Amino acid sequence: MRRTTMFAALVASILLAAACSGSGDGDGDSADAGGGDGATAEPSAPAEDEPTEYPTEELLIGFAAPNQVYSAVYVAMDQGFFADEGFDAEVVLTQSSTGAVQQAAAGSVQFAGATPDAAIFGMQQGAPVTIVSSTIKGSPLSVVGGPDVTDWEDLRGQTIGVSALKGGEIALLRQLLSEHGLEEGDDYDVIVSGATPAKAAALSEGSVAAAVLFSPTDYALEAQGFNILGSTAELETADQMPLIVYLVNDDWVGDNDRGERLGRVLVRANEWLQDPANRDEAVEIFAAAADQAPEHVAATYELWFDEFGIGTPDGQVTAEEIRTTLEMMAADGDVPEPLPDPGEFIDPSYIENAIQSGAAN
Repeated sequence: MRRTTMFAALVASILLAAACSGSGDGDGDSADAGGGDGATAEPSAPAEDEPTEYPTEELLIGFAAPNQVYSAVYVAMDQGFFADEGFDAEVVLTQSSTGAVQQAAAGSVQFAGATPDAAIFGMQQGAPVTIVSSTIKGSPLSVVGGPDVTDWEDLRGQTIGVSALKGGEIALLRQLLSEHGLEEGDDYDVIVSGATPAKAAALSEGSVAAAVLFSPTDYALEAQGFNILGSTAELETADQMPLIVYLVNDDWVGDNDRGERLGRVLVRANEWLQDPANRDEAVEIFAAAADQAPEHVAATYELWFDEFGIGTPDGQVTAEEIRTTLEMMAADGDVPEPLPDPGEFIDPSYIENAIQSGAAN
């Protein structure tokens, strides 16, 4: 799927959205044919069975902050999965999901992670990007209160830090607080504080009474005397859409088998990450990459994979998940009804082909 537009208009529209909503965060050897005894040489394997070697090329990966939801990227870098496919991968922090989509559209990064609503909004504005994969199949965001906020009732009359005024994060927050008898505007207010590191800073400084945070930042704050009130993963609707999706620049992905190669990387990384035999090493990898305490990283994996069971073993994204996101966006007035076809925004073929080829084996 290709999209073309004047980039200046694209940037203006995406930046306008950010200002309004703060949308946040084997090889084989051939036999020698010249045997000295005149014996017939073994036939070489067909060329199509030999792995293709690609020249190493730079791959810039953009996402808002080094959150644990991006663990598969860090695993793929550490385990050499990117290198195996000819990619020299590097992470670029974009401060928000909108920034990640903007940079992917511009080609400043080739591969990016963002909330699905930010990705869809960008594509609606003409951004030449496509969703190809997702991360965990759920939305495990923690609501963390200050030292004096020990119960949901303590949030009455208080302000909560969020990354955006629209999108999945705040929609799930509203549902969670409503279940505890609190309604936005009447009982509490929200303010855009940025991605998880910025929200955590605002909470630590007392600028907000609570904040919606990714793990393991929530566990780090809990160790400092803050209080985890609950998680959006507890909601029945939380597993109906991915919290984060991966997208590619359309002009980049179509050349040199990049999409197929990237699909193999993601399948290998996701299956390696969620294999219990690799849990200790996975903890070490992310803890070192994000400068987080190993015990907090371990607690996050246990919560996601063991307690909530929201892992995605292969990184597939489905049209139904995108439909759920579109319905949420329509409720906020961000997409017109009737809803567009979810298939317009995704290309699952790279992951599907990698699975069929046995990429993880």
